[in-house]
Amino acid sequence: MKKLSPSKFKNWYVGSILGLLLTFMIGVISGVILFETQEHLKVLSIILFGVGIASFIMAVIIIKLGRKRMIGIYQEVMDERFDKQLKSEEKLVITWFAKKDDTLLAEGQELYMTKEHLILNNESITWDKIIKLFTKQDEHGWHMALMLDDQREVLLPLYDLIIRLTTHYSRLTLEDQTLQEAQKDYQTFNQSFQVWGFNKTLILLKFLFVFVSLAFGIGVGLMIGLSLGSEDSGIAIGTTLANLIAIPMILIGFPRYFKNTQKYQYMLNQKAIGYASGKKYMVVPFEIIESMSYDDKRLYLNLTHLDEEGHPIIVFIPFDRYLMNRLKNHMDLYSIKKDMIRL
Repeated sequence: MKKLSPSKFKNWYVGSILGLLLTFMIGVISGVILFETQEHLKVLSIILFGVGIASFIMAVIIIKLGRKRMIGIYQEVMDERFDKQLKSEEKLVITWFAKKDDTLLAEGQELYMTKEHLILNNESITWDKIIKLFTKQDEHGWHMALMLDDQREVLLPLYDLIIRLTTHYSRLTLEDQTLQEAQKDYQTFNQSFQVWGFNKTLILLKFLFVFVSLAFGIGVGLMIGLSLGSEDSGIAIGTTLANLIAIPMILIGFPRYFKNTQKYQYMLNQKAIGYASGKKYMVVPFEIIESMSYDDKRLYLNLTHLDEEGHPIIVFIPFDRYLMNRLKNHMDLYSIKKDMIRL
């Protein structure tokens, strides 16, 4: 394990544990079913049960042996990415802005950093033209600002890799005072989060996913099993196949299908309000809300944006018993000034 690169170790560690736990579940369940239903397959059932138990023991051993390295794997992966980027000088896919006196001059979604140049779109900037690094806040949040000798500023996201590459190539340091200010602002932003109300539609979808996976696995397994043998042996084979189909669907498909979903319905933070229903999730920044209105059932957000026909966009959030009180207190706490109209 020590010889594996950080990224390979991370993938191997997680993949091995999940694979062994999957083998454990399939082996134990199949072994027990065959042992109880098929007299002539007891040896096979014992073997399957043993394989399952052995897989579980191996998973525990891997967890214990690899746990210490996994705790610090983030820094190892960052160091690996940094060294790899220095050697390859590959394209970096990040959002950047070029400004002068707070006027936007250019923006893009990718750039290159080489030993000699910072390349933005079609412009190549030598590192010696960068005279200062500092952090700066604008309408898009906090960035690392690269001050050029012609007073232009290039704003890059405050990612660890980007900071390390920039300071390495430019041989400049990022000002601590502004960086601490950015970190403090980020901490305040995190502390401003409020979430409440379980996403009941999402819970129902998760239940249906498990139910359909089990029903599909059992149905397909029994159909194949009964077509291959007698009623007794067919049921045993079908049950084993059902486990082989349903368990991977749940263990692998479930987390992928419900990735990036929100378990809470309502969200408030310093900059936005959010609402989730099922897999859908809406976040509306306060800065694009012109005003708010409400009736007995809904909160209406009147946005500054227009639709294709030139009409103001209005989105709504269903009420619960906490929304209005928490929203008003939140707006007072963070000095968010918006008109609130009772319909």
